[in-house]
Amino acid sequence: MRFMKGSFVILLLMLAISGCGSENADDLDDDLARMEYVTNPGIEPNDLYRRDLHNATSNYDEIKGYSDHYSAFLEHFHEELHSLYTYVDELDESETQASVGRLSDLVDEITEKPTPPEFYDLRDVTLGSLLEMNAVDKNISECADGNAEACDLTRSYTENLTEYLRTMEYTHQAKVDDFGVVS
Repeated sequence: MRFMKGSFVILLLMLAISGCGSENADDLDDDLARMEYVTNPGIEPNDLYRRDLHNATSNYDEIKGYSDHYSAFLEHFHEELHSLYTYVDELDESETQASVGRLSDLVDEITEKPTPPEFYDLRDVTLGSLLEMNAVDKNISECADGNAEACDLTRSYTENLTEYLRTMEYTHQAKVDDFGVVS
C-alpha cells in the first residue's frame, strides 16, 4: 500500500512536470514577442554596450598611442612565440632560452610604457605570461638532457603561452572596440 501511494505521487509529479514544460515554452515565446525594450532617445542601441570616452580617465590620444604600441607588441610576441615552438620541438636548449629571453624583453618593454588605467587589466595578463616563460626556461635544460617529463612540461608551458597570447589579443581587441580606437 505504501509503495503504491509513493508510486502514485511520483507519477503525478512526473506528469505535472512534463505537462508544464511545453506550455511554459509557448508562454515564454509569447512573452518574448511582446516584450518592450526601453530605448534612450538619441543613443543608438550599440552605444549602450560601448564604453564612452567621456567615462575614460585618459584621453583618446593616450589610449590610441598605447593601443598602437600594444598592437606592435602582439605582432612581435606572435612571431617570437612561433620561433619558440620550433626551438622547443627541436630540443634546442640555447635557442629556446634565447627566445624566452626575447619574449621576456618584449613583455618588459610594453609593461614599462606608461599604461592608461583603461589598460591595467591587459597589462596584468601580459605580466602573467612571464610565469610560463620562466617555467619553459627552467625545464628546457632537463628536457634537452632527455628527461621526458621535463619535455612534456616544457611543451605544456609553451602551449600556455599561446593561451596567454590569445587572451591578450582578445582583451586588446575588446579595448579597441570599447573605446572606438581606429588604427
